[in-house]
Amino acid sequence: MWEGKAAVSLDDWIAEELERAPEPTPEQLGSLKAIFDSASIPQDVSP
Repeated sequence: MWEGKAAVSLDDWIAEELERAPEPTPEQLGSLKAIFDSASIPQDVSP
């Protein structure tokens, strides 16, 4: 019976998923870098 608590914490589950994930290829890393490099972050975020 479920008692309202997870058998594994969210942090532990995420860590396990990251361990099992394949390493990104250089092409994938290049694509991610291009996305981050092209993203513009607003400098003034005052309302």
